[in-house]
Amino acid sequence: MVRPRRERRAAALLLGLCGASGLCSCGTAAERDAATQSSAGALENDRAEAALPEEALNATWQELAVPGASNRPALASTPVGFLAVSRRTVGDTRAPSAWESYLYRSSDGIGWQRVEVSADNSNLWLRGVAYGAGHYVLAGMRFGGGDGVIFHSTDAEHWEEIPVSTGAPSGLSAVVFAGSRFFALSTFRTLLSSSDGAAWASVDLGSTVMPLDVTFGNGLYLLVGSGDVQRSADGARWVPTQLDCAMPGACITDPGGNVLQGLHSRAVFAAGTFFIDQASSADGQSWQPLPGRYPRASVGGFVLGSTETDLLASWKPGDAPRPLRSARYVETLSGEARTSGVRWNGSVEPNEFSSENFPGDQLPPERIEFPIPSGDNCTAAQCPRRGRPALSGLAAIGAERLIAAASQGRERDD
Repeated sequence: MVRPRRERRAAALLLGLCGASGLCSCGTAAERDAATQSSAGALENDRAEAALPEEALNATWQELAVPGASNRPALASTPVGFLAVSRRTVGDTRAPSAWESYLYRSSDGIGWQRVEVSADNSNLWLRGVAYGAGHYVLAGMRFGGGDGVIFHSTDAEHWEEIPVSTGAPSGLSAVVFAGSRFFALSTFRTLLSSSDGAAWASVDLGSTVMPLDVTFGNGLYLLVGSGDVQRSADGARWVPTQLDCAMPGACITDPGGNVLQGLHSRAVFAAGTFFIDQASSADGQSWQPLPGRYPRASVGGFVLGSTETDLLASWKPGDAPRPLRSARYVETLSGEARTSGVRWNGSVEPNEFSSENFPGDQLPPERIEFPIPSGDNCTAAQCPRRGRPALSGLAAIGAERLIAAASQGRERDD
């Protein structure tokens, strides 16, 4: 599936003063202190949130790098730090000799340590990572060994492998923690749910294929993907809703001329309102159009996302988008540093592939650092927290303690 450019950006962390959406700003120490003092701890998408400080909205957000064996690492924030998982093929991409996945951990968003997930990494293809309620979960597939696999841990160091059935040949594409449950998203119609990340139940979504995101608010779970938007009170029984095709992006026409429900890539809950691509709703059933708005995260009562022109922006329910300034990590590097500096991170755009970026004949390093010239990191400038994917291509260091970064770029093909 081809995504808009804003959906194809790779995962990266952002650093600096205010963390409102997977980005962080490069403010002064005094500004960062003021921003931190005005925030009230971890912000979750299903809780009342303190207002985002004005400094965060006016600041320039600095992107940080994330290690990855591909250009689409998945990223989550956890009590033990950031976790980044990625995968790659070995050998000819048309006939790979192996598939490998790698997990990295960082406490400050700059230095990263590789963590072993499985002694058998030769056919492992992990696409998602999530944390919730004391449990860590990785999701993906094993080539030649079933159609889905989940790894569960209570310390992010020791992992238990759990084969699961999805009915999809490409296994699982992502995992999300929303409300009080984990949701593993398949590449077809299957949704897996769990309260502890170890025991999983399967649901056939019927009219929604390729589920892409789940959020929770107002006592409801909301799921989006290709097809109907679905809502649930318990995460097990789902009720589909169709959007009016007169709304922007609500419907598509197939080659046979049939009009179908379209694709929505993200679901966000903020200030009592659900947001999906170009639409909002208080109850998940009646939707209002929001042309040109693509939400990725919520923090401080604001939605963080992008506009039709791919600008980073924030907005409140009922308000117009407010553009946010940002700077890419690779733009802080010299030409020479760029070659080595982007070697194992996911901050490059897909059209910036080169043999130097992701060499297939070398193992990713045990340890790696991606410093920026300012010297800031997630301990000097706190990162807002969010336990699931946020903005496309960006994560952040900001006012709240860790926002789990950045879009997983939930592509179905690499």
